[in-house]
Amino acid sequence: MYLLEQYEDRGEKTFTLPLNRNELADFLYVSRPALSREIGRMRDEEIIDFYRTSIKLMF
Repeated sequence: MYLLEQYEDRGEKTFTLPLNRNELADFLYVSRPALSREIGRMRDEEIIDFYRTSIKLMF
C-alpha cells in the first residue's frame, strides 16, 4: 500500500522513497530484515525493481 500511495502522489512509476530502509521499517512497524525480504520477493516476482531508494513499479 505504501508504494502505491507513493505512486499515486507522484503520478510516476519510478520514484525515490523519502525514507531509507530503517526509517521505512520503523514507519511500517516491521523489522528491517523483514522489509528487505519482502522488497526482494517483490523484485523476484517482477512487481518492482529497485536500486537503493529508487523504486520502479513494473505494472
